[in-house]
Formats: sequence, structure tokens, C-alpha cells
Amino acid sequence: MTRQIKTFIIIELCIIVALLFHIMKSPYFLLLLAFAISFSVLSKKIIFLRPVSVVLWIFFAVMLLTAGWFWLALLFPILVGISFWKKQSGTSSSFNYSQNYAESSEKLTRANGNDVIDLYDVNFRPEGNSLSIKKSAGNTKIIVPEDVAIALEITVHNGIVKIFDEETEINPKNFRYFSEMKEESQKRIRINIQVDTGNIEVVKG
Repeated sequence: MTRQIKTFIIIELCIIVALLFHIMKSPYFLLLLAFAISFSVLSKKIIFLRPVSVVLWIFFAVMLLTAGWFWLALLFPILVGISFWKKQSGTSSSFNYSQNYAESSEKLTRANGNDVIDLYDVNFRPEGNSLSIKKSAGNTKIIVPEDVAIALEITVHNGIVKIFDEETEINPKNFRYFSEMKEESQKRIRINIQVDTGNIEVVKG
């Protein structure tokens, strides 16, 4: 069970407990509920009491619907479900740069989504390669082999940037990083990343 699910269950239980306390504090709820249950039991033996039982249950339902905690307990799971569905529909598990490069495409433009970019199998050109990533939201992880030199230009409005063992940057508007062996390496790539909301992590592969 994930932390998000545990948090949702705890919050929903708190709302239900608050609803029960609200009901218990009002004598009309308990009295009406007692009458509704009693007449329901009696109506099984006395047929003409069934309409009375139905009316009592209708009144009880109306009183329950007017309680604010009831609607909160009902709407909270719906809102969480919609949020989870949107997050799942806009999330991609990975993006293979080598496959994208084989199609001579060096740009990745998306609305949102998480990406894992592995540079291990890239067909590097003698003059160097370049990759441009632009998206509104989502995390990006770049795996860089030991023999690959990179030049990074990163713009993140809301998020953190972690480059290897360097100090973590928070909301870097214009962040640049250059490998020490950039000019000597035969495998070089320049990566430009523009993300409105999301974290960027560069690790050694």
C-alpha cells in the first residue's frame, strides 16, 4: 500500500468519524433513525405501517444529505479518484532517446509526463549530438555513461535539479552544467531542458 493510499484512507476515516459525531450530537438524527428502524421491523408484520416506515427513512435521508460532512465524505474520494486518473493518464514510464534518435528526431515536446532518458545506446556523431526537452510538468531522469560528456542548459520554474554529486538546485531559472572532459571526449551531447513544474536528475550509468 502506497503512502498516498494510506493518507487517503486516514483522511476519509477522519471525515466519516466527524460525520458520526455530527449525527450523534443531534438528538433528531438518532430519534428519527430509531423510529425508522422500529417501524421497518413492525411493517414486516403490520402491512399498513410500511408507508410510515418509508416516509421516516425519506426524512432521515434528507436530514443526512443536509449535513456538510456527508457531502465531504462523498466528494473527497471522487476528487481524489479524478486527480489520480489525470496523473496516471499523463504519465509515461520512460522515453528511450536512442529509439527517438534513430528517427532523426532530437526534440521531445510534451504536455506532461515522467521520462527516463538513457544515453547508453545513442549513436553519437563526431561533431556531437543535441537533445531538446520541453514540457509543462513531469520529472526527468537522464542516465549518462562514464565516457559521455554532456553540456546541460536547464530551466525549471518549480522543481529541483540534481546533477551527479553536485549541490541540489531549487527552482533554477537558468542552470548550466559542463562535463570536465567535454572537449576531449568523442561522445558529446548538448541537452536543453525546459520544464515548468518537475524535478530533473542526472545520474551516471
